[in-house]
Amino acid sequence: MAYFELEQITLPLNLTWKIARNSSTEKINFIVHAKGKGSMKAFAGRGEVAFNSRYGESAPATQEAFALFQKEWNPEWHTMEEFQDYMATMENMPLSLRFGLEAAFIQYLSQFVGKDIPTFLRLKKINAVNTSFTLPIMPIAEIAEFVKTRNLTRFSSLKIKTDSEAVYERVNALASVYSGWIRVDANEAFSNAQDFLKVAESLKSLRIQFIEQPLPAKQSDDYLLIKEKSPFPIFADESVTHQEITSFYKDRFHGVNIKLMKSGGIFKAMGQLKAARALGLKTMLGCMVETSLGISWAMQLACLADYFDLDGHLLLAKDPFNLIQEEEGKLIWPEYH
Repeated sequence: MAYFELEQITLPLNLTWKIARNSSTEKINFIVHAKGKGSMKAFAGRGEVAFNSRYGESAPATQEAFALFQKEWNPEWHTMEEFQDYMATMENMPLSLRFGLEAAFIQYLSQFVGKDIPTFLRLKKINAVNTSFTLPIMPIAEIAEFVKTRNLTRFSSLKIKTDSEAVYERVNALASVYSGWIRVDANEAFSNAQDFLKVAESLKSLRIQFIEQPLPAKQSDDYLLIKEKSPFPIFADESVTHQEITSFYKDRFHGVNIKLMKSGGIFKAMGQLKAARALGLKTMLGCMVETSLGISWAMQLACLADYFDLDGHLLLAKDPFNLIQEEEGKLIWPEYH
């Protein structure tokens, strides 16, 4: 018998996390537990829920949707088909909760059938990847000291958050103390394509790897112009949640940032990554502010990604799970769970 529990956790951060939309010093997440009863007591799985207000998610909405899930869940179900059929009836469930439930059940089920998770998912095992580290929005004068005191030059790439103001000055301040690849993340901060393209042109002398989501997702047709004229590759982030990856994205972007919390599940994210590659798009695995539990699930899909932005657990004052180690900018997953 498999039953589920939902645990709320508070995660203090080791910095002030400021992006174009908001700022915070702590994060509230949830842990989903899938547990066996009786003869199944030895089997257990865990998934994380890092909800995001950008997508209309909240702690109360997560708890309410979980209560609805529990109401009709049959603990005798022990196949992915039964789980997915039931989840299909949960039309309004937050995407991050969908992922957390599915992850917990996959881990539970993989133990039940005696397989490790990569084998269960039919994916190649990869236990080490290079990740970027993200600098939040901060006073420009503080950027150099932030890089120095945190020894961020150990990362092969750094992502810098920005709004639409003083972008060149912000990125140049980072480039003055860092020689690796720089990723620029605007989080939909620009209101029109022409303003963004002017800023992009100003960055041409800097070592920019790509730029994420400069305009709001709702301005999808503006990305047709941006892709044509931008001197740097453009990656979709907020423009892609659980949608199928089709030629719509190929026409507007050079790559996609797939996050399990907004894809709504492992299998959905796998399909998105495979479809993106088939279309010739670059793929990146990203994350929310989350623990190494959530990051370890992204690592399961590492063989399907070209780039990694999996630093969510490195922003925490204390990681409650310690499933992933970081050494010289590389994430190392010592064992498979």
